[in-house]
Amino acid sequence: MKIVVAAVVLTGIMMTAANADEANGNAYISGSMSYSMTDDLTYSNRRTLSRSASFEDAIGGSAAIGYDFGGPRIELQGSMNQIDFDKISDVSASGDIDVKSAFVNAAYDFGEGRVQPFILAGLGVTDIDGNASYTSNDGTVESASFDGTTVAGQVGLGATIYVTDNVGLVGGYKWTHYLGAEEVTTDFVGQHNFEIGLRVNF
Repeated sequence: MKIVVAAVVLTGIMMTAANADEANGNAYISGSMSYSMTDDLTYSNRRTLSRSASFEDAIGGSAAIGYDFGGPRIELQGSMNQIDFDKISDVSASGDIDVKSAFVNAAYDFGEGRVQPFILAGLGVTDIDGNASYTSNDGTVESASFDGTTVAGQVGLGATIYVTDNVGLVGGYKWTHYLGAEEVTTDFVGQHNFEIGLRVNF
């Protein structure tokens, strides 16, 4: 709920400012790599009782196309991430989850110099497809599946450092919130993403 409120408020501020600055706007594209740390979760589905799961840190990537109104920005972002399981119920597990997301982000850049800090909030949808297997303490091999489409939200901050008038290095942090997938009941899943990338203005 906090992410939804933040996204709505930031979008409202951005669109108000955009009406005044539209003449100074420009399109842009961006791409980044991320180092992601996923929170532990508790899940249950039709094949298993309640279990806890933890994950390895992961490397992901994203790309975006957007429009800069001269401070406020709006963009469409796509991202992909493959997250390996670490343990299930404190037992080593094998398998992974493929996470593919599409977000609509509202952002605001501060300043007009070479270094421009920014804040960001977004809402989107995520496709989750994953399987895991592990051997329980009694020797039974068990499995779990995570499949479906879910709502997601994110908030973030960072800075763009322009190396030319149109090309900038982008670094930042995003916290992403995924809801449970179909056939699976989970706590909310949070993911911490540390990103570095490139932005090109047209």
